[in-house]
Amino acid sequence: MCEPQDTFEAVVTRHGPMVYGIALARTHSPQDADDVYQDVFFLYYRRRKGFADDQHRKAWLIRTALNRSKKLLASAWCRHRAPAGDAQPQDACTFALPEENALYAALTALPQDERTVLYLFYFAGCTTCEIAAALGIGEGAARMRLSRARKRLHRQMEGEMTP
Repeated sequence: MCEPQDTFEAVVTRHGPMVYGIALARTHSPQDADDVYQDVFFLYYRRRKGFADDQHRKAWLIRTALNRSKKLLASAWCRHRAPAGDAQPQDACTFALPEENALYAALTALPQDERTVLYLFYFAGCTTCEIAAALGIGEGAARMRLSRARKRLHRQMEGEMTP
């Protein structure tokens, strides 16, 4: 069950960046990622059942963020909205260093499944076993997806760096 020190605020502080990152990796839009983030933590707040441990809570938050992102992207509102001017998805976020902007642009150019496994592995610190469980795929498939994503990202980054 939930530990007494696991207040709602503590959970949001600890897992909020991970949930937002998953949502941003899936939706390409900071505004949509905000919506998913709020939705996930609203559902978490309303949830009456406790969690066995923090790993169980983290897995639930990952799965819920993935599901809510998928639901948002499948919604009629999202499918029928007009693009915001000439803005490209990678223009939605800007970072201090040019290398970070190049990495973000390369990441957003990847297919959604590949962005997701890279984010979960490198930023959320999930193992391939946890990624497989969160995505509902086999562990071998998660490792293969991660390997393909790394190779594709590497090729894209090489293309960015060559004059």
